[in-house]
Amino acid sequence: MNTILADTLARLALPPTMRIDEIDIMPPLGADPVTTPGTVPFIDPDCIDVRVMGSGLSPTLHPIKVFQGIRTFHGTPDEIAAALASAVSIQKSRHKAALAIGQPGGAPVDLIDHIVVDRLLLERAPHLTDSVRRAAAEMPASTINASHRRYSTDDAEFADAPMSGEPPRARCEVREAWGSYLGDHMRIDGLAVPETMLAAMVGRRVGEVVDRTTIDAGYAAVLDHRIVLARMSQAASARLFLHFEADWVPITASHRTT
Repeated sequence: MNTILADTLARLALPPTMRIDEIDIMPPLGADPVTTPGTVPFIDPDCIDVRVMGSGLSPTLHPIKVFQGIRTFHGTPDEIAAALASAVSIQKSRHKAALAIGQPGGAPVDLIDHIVVDRLLLERAPHLTDSVRRAAAEMPASTINASHRRYSTDDAEFADAPMSGEPPRARCEVREAWGSYLGDHMRIDGLAVPETMLAAMVGRRVGEVVDRTTIDAGYAAVLDHRIVLARMSQAASARLFLHFEADWVPITASHRTT
């Protein structure tokens, strides 16, 4: 164990499920030699790039290899420890959540019933359970940024629960003619809303601000959800996003297919 790694670990209260195996420090590369006098160099000659490799828990509480890229000025243990503080905090939260499900070392690859998903999303996207199971099997062999709170695949996105100790959450996009549904929010295309109206929507039920004929009958349950955030897309096309508290249930909950 090199001195930098040993000194950094001494400054971090790592959770049992997080391990740091390697810290590589790249020396400053110097300023770009073709930089025009009087301009800022593309490469800061005072910055040092640090690469930290180890292991931890993914957003789904499965063991995973982790990577963290850090930029410091001196590459000292204090600087590295400070830069890792956010990632360590996230890992502590995940360790607490893993303890809550009785898996202090992280969930086995074949365990997914601790992951929650919106009940209606299970009906609209019956393939989600298989997608999550496949992602859980692939995740331990992956390497993700140690500070990332989300992990995405082609079919689904996984995120830490908003409160420490709660189960992780999965969602996916179900596209419809009027927009899309993702479990904890929906997108309605072709609908422009003034900024003054967006703030007024918060706290109201979806059915109070969306015409019931706008979305399919299969999404009737969404109309009773209370809006926690309303925003417009920054893209050129008009898109209204309504965020609300989903009806979270274990992903293995029974559901009907459509």
